[in-house]
Amino acid sequence: MSIRAWLILGALSAVLAGGGWLYSRWMTAEIDKAEADLQAMAQQRDSWKSSAESAAEETARLIRERDAARAAQLALREELNAQEADYSALRKRIDASTAEDDGTVAPVLRDTLEALP
Repeated sequence: MSIRAWLILGALSAVLAGGGWLYSRWMTAEIDKAEADLQAMAQQRDSWKSSAESAAEETARLIRERDAARAAQLALREELNAQEADYSALRKRIDASTAEDDGTVAPVLRDTLEALP
């Protein structure tokens, strides 16, 4: 092989080695960038997951409060219905009373009785 061929081969080898080295540096930079992006995405994922868990806990708390309020409302409604039955029977008894059963009543007591539902 001639010196010229060796020089060409050496130059070609140097170009290829330099190109390989540059490509290696570029790939290393790309890998570093990809790892940084992955870490940032993992942090965002963790933040979103935490927010979602907080929202789920708040939703569960609000559902419990709503259910408790509905139960209290139902209990109150049942109590009012029971009182209505008592008041209805009392009003019927008052309406059915005779004139002899009617007597003098203090105005405050009469107003109170008439104000009953």
